[in-house]
Parts: sequence; C-alpha cells; structure tokens
Amino acid sequence: MAAPKPHAAGQVIYRGAEATLTAGNFLGQAAVFKKREPKSYRLPQLESAIARGRMRNEARLLRRARSAGVGAPAVLDADPEGQTLVLEYLGPQALRETYDTLPSAKRRSAARLAGAAIGKLHAASIIHGDLTTSNMIMKGGRLHVIDFSLGQVGARVEERAVDLKAFKDSFQATHLAHAADFAVVLTAYKAALGAQGAAVVAHIKSIERRRRYA
Repeated sequence: MAAPKPHAAGQVIYRGAEATLTAGNFLGQAAVFKKREPKSYRLPQLESAIARGRMRNEARLLRRARSAGVGAPAVLDADPEGQTLVLEYLGPQALRETYDTLPSAKRRSAARLAGAAIGKLHAASIIHGDLTTSNMIMKGGRLHVIDFSLGQVGARVEERAVDLKAFKDSFQATHLAHAADFAVVLTAYKAALGAQGAAVVAHIKSIERRRRYA
C-alpha cells in the first residue's frame, strides 16, 4: 500500500467544534494553521480574552513538552488577533489510522513509545487532557503528541490517573483487537515516570471502582 501523500496547502486537515486545522506553509516550512472558532454567544471582549488565554496555554505546554523530551510540534507563530496558532506539520496520518495494520513488533514498539511519551509528560507535570491515538503521530520512528488544547499543568496522582485512564478507555475501544497491548503502554509509562508510576497505575483501579459503584 502506497504511503499517504502530505496534505496540500489550503487543505482542511480537521474541522472540530473548537478549531479548524488547515495545511499550509510558513516561511517555507510545511505547517498547520490551527484557527480557533469564535463562539458567537460570548461577548466579543470575553471571547477574545478566552482565545488568547487558551492559545498561550497550548503554546506553553507544547514548548514544555518538547523541553521534557517528548515529541510534539514546534510552535512556529501565534496570531492572537486572528486566533490562530501556527504549528509544525508532522504528517498526514495519526497513529489511530495505522496502529491496527502494523506488524506485531512495530505495533508493540508504538505502544511502548506512547507509554513513554505519556510518562514523560506526567513527569514534566503536564496533563494532556485528550490522550488518544488520534492525537499521536509517528514521524521518523519517533512518536509525537499533538493537540494540547485541553491540557493543563498538574502533578497530583488523581490528575495523572484520570489522564492515563482516558487513554486506556480510548485505546482499548479504538484498537479492540489489540487491547492487550495496553499492558505494554503501562510498562513503558511506569519506566518513564519512575517511582510515582506504579502509584498512578494503581490509582486507575480506584477510579474504575468508583465509577462502577457510582
């Protein structure tokens, strides 16, 4: 099967309720233009303030993730007035689209990379807020995490466990045939986070018990 072609300049990559991602070029470099969709029900001044705050937060978390050794798109530019963040373009396919078709060894390698990346994020006190294989891209043998728009700074066991539990639920639902691979994710996560990793993984069971009997 031929590799998918990169998105053409001007092509919409994704259109969601919060933002539209469009492929383009920035100073000769392939880029993604992430434009936040204004909410008409808010006062313009409030909408502008919220947009600026969220843009600053996402850019800050992306830089923090890269400093922690996690693959993440570089922030190329920010336009607060246009509510647009310009990010490095990493490729046409998310891990979600390729994971189930990978050979066993490569699939488990991707699971290890995902677990290690999440562990490094948590070690850097970054809670991603939307961990899915749709928000992961493989490039050059390295896994990159994208879309930190729901992210925040946090280091409590509960915050980390909720973040990791969300990835568990998404991973096992999306990749049902390979749901057992999540054990590989957890092993790599604990190795990356260190002493606190086991506590976070154990806390997931506590969250699941609470939800079961709620």
